Amino acid sequence: MKWQSNSKLVPLIEHCGYKPRNELIKKGNLNKRAKRIEWDHFVPAWEFGHQLQCWQKGGRKYCAKKSKPFKNMEGDLHNLVPDIGEVNADRSNFKFGLIDKEVRVYGQCDAEVNFKSRIFEPAANLRGNITRTYFYFEQRYGLRISKKQKQLYTAWDKLDPVDKAECYIHEKKSKVQGNKNTFVDSECGDVR
Repeated sequence: MKWQSNSKLVPLIEHCGYKPRNELIKKGNLNKRAKRIEWDHFVPAWEFGHQLQCWQKGGRKYCAKKSKPFKNMEGDLHNLVPDIGEVNADRSNFKFGLIDKEVRVYGQCDAEVNFKSRIFEPAANLRGNITRTYFYFEQRYGLRISKKQKQLYTAWDKLDPVDKAECYIHEKKSKVQGNKNTFVDSECGDVR
């Protein structure tokens, strides 16, 4: 993904082939989230948050104020990735999965969403990255992953192994945060 370097990150649509799914929003304004880069959680805050007691007391806002484990998970750099705002919004807290009869709703971008089934299919070259983040969250924070999702993620890990770009990003995040995602780090020696 490429973006302009200024105070706000914006996608360079001519470089990535992205086309907004939702050209207009309520008041006839252009879709504002389609024109910006946001920080997205591979493991959604809803997914790790609802496994904590604070979530039952008041949801995300309550957890952000009262729960150190939630704050740690929410701010964990190994789980944060740049994403086009509209795609982030559409993904919401949907589970990752495969969608039959793909319809490319974002132009040339390899991402699909099924709103009815609440499934989001990421690009093939991100599936392993997502997997390794989920396994890291399981190991570090005790995230519970269903048997079905774990089977899918295990397959994705094999189909999309760690590459140089993932190692480079992992190294930068690890230096800032002070810890490593061992599911990435253990493979980086082979690809450097």
